[in-house]
Amino acid sequence: MGDHEQLLEEARAETGLRDFGHESFLEGLEILVRSLHEEARLNAMGERMLGQRIVGHLKQRLQVEDWYRRSWRSISNRRSFRPWRRFRPISRGCSMRISRRRIFQRMAP
Repeated sequence: MGDHEQLLEEARAETGLRDFGHESFLEGLEILVRSLHEEARLNAMGERMLGQRIVGHLKQRLQVEDWYRRSWRSISNRRSFRPWRRFRPISRGCSMRISRRRIFQRMAP
C-alpha cells in the first residue's frame, strides 16, 4: 500500500473518473494511511487487503459524485420537484395517543 496520493490515483485509473467532490475527506485519508504505515504493523497481505479496501471506497466515492453530477440537473429541473413536501408533520391529536396506547398494549405480555 502506497501513500494516500497513490491510492487516489489508483482509484482514478480504475474508474476513469477524476472528481472526488469536496476535499474534506483528504485529511482523514492521509491520517489513516500514515497510521496504517507507522502504527498498525501490518504484514504484506494485510497491507494489500486494506489498500484494496480503501481503493474500493474511493472508487465508490468517485462513482457517487459522478452520478450526483449527472443526475442532479435532471432532478432539480423537474417542475414538481419539492423535497420539503415529502414528509408530513406528525399530528398531535388524541388519535396519536390512542394509537400509541394500542401499540404498547400489544407489546406487553
